[in-house]
Amino acid sequence: MGQWSAYQTQHLILLVGSNPLPNYVAGLLLAQQGARVALLHSEATAQVADRLRAGLLRRRDDLRISLYQSDETEGSRIAREVDGILRGVPPDAFVGLNYTGGTKAMAVHAYGAVQRAFPSAVFSYLRASDVSMLVHAHGSAIQVLPVGDDCQVPLKELLNLHNWPIAEIRREPILPGVRAKLMALSEDAVAEWRAWCNQARRDAQGKEKRKADELKDTLLPQSARLRDVFSSLPPIENLGAFAALQGGSVHEAAKWLEGPWLEHEVLQRILDLAGECHIHDCGMGIKSTRGRTNFEFDVAAMRGYQLFALSCTTSADKGLSKSKLLEIYVRARQVGGDEARVGLICCYDKPEELQQEIAESWFTEGRVSVFGRRHLPDLTAYLREWFMMTDGH
Repeated sequence: MGQWSAYQTQHLILLVGSNPLPNYVAGLLLAQQGARVALLHSEATAQVADRLRAGLLRRRDDLRISLYQSDETEGSRIAREVDGILRGVPPDAFVGLNYTGGTKAMAVHAYGAVQRAFPSAVFSYLRASDVSMLVHAHGSAIQVLPVGDDCQVPLKELLNLHNWPIAEIRREPILPGVRAKLMALSEDAVAEWRAWCNQARRDAQGKEKRKADELKDTLLPQSARLRDVFSSLPPIENLGAFAALQGGSVHEAAKWLEGPWLEHEVLQRILDLAGECHIHDCGMGIKSTRGRTNFEFDVAAMRGYQLFALSCTTSADKGLSKSKLLEIYVRARQVGGDEARVGLICCYDKPEELQQEIAESWFTEGRVSVFGRRHLPDLTAYLREWFMMTDGH
């Protein structure tokens, strides 16, 4: 935290926008011990400010945090609110304003009000493109400070800030031998595997008509090359025996073999890269529900405060792959902001074309990556490159 000490202030004003993450990072990095922090929000972002206050206090219970509401567009009212926040602050006090959040009008008029009252204030902005803080302090030139590992945000805390509470995150992949064999299947063997999975899924979906004790007798693939998938396990013949080893129901076992095994494999690759790529938190099966709305990441990882979200599918269908990619892109941007990076791992044979199509349609250049079947043999290397694309360390 040494690079931040010169810019930490006794009085810090944060402009609250729809995404609380930039304010959260700024509050943790730029507030002195015991600092007074003012959250200036609009009526529309009042609940965001409440969650931000709670989140900051979970990490920094030394802070004294107050909420102030202002109009998000009326310049004179914004300036008056900032003047009120600063009323009574000694003229020699160390004051800071981070204007990453809020509207443009809030940023302009809050900046002007602070500068008039405290010309030597510390002004800062969190830049998404390179995960760095731009700081203009004491009339000196703008400093660019990489955030790196100085502000580590856990996955649970990130989602709590956005009112998406999660009970738990799965962090331990299972059945590595099975996953390795599935990753190594040849193209024609994959077609055979899919045919068996489709039949197993149909059997599982007919659970109301078929009793579990019948479904458990469903035979595992019989050809030699597909039987080899299970060679790392004790001798087993059917789904029931596999489910017992997997630790779930027969229906869950059938589903796992069709697709979720890939999520486990991806999580393992990320765990293997964690130290090298500065990943401090990662998990899979991340789900939350708010009313009738569901939220899910197949796999996600945190590098500092930057979110890396991954959707995984064993399908080679372009339409399904594109649908999954767009869904996770929207969710990742909602919680991770402009810094969020999104990846799709699939079996589509033209991943570059899909990535370019999305980039041109959604203006996602540099924020979305698609990994297809040809990437799977060297997935660790591709993931390493993906994590290190942003120079925030």
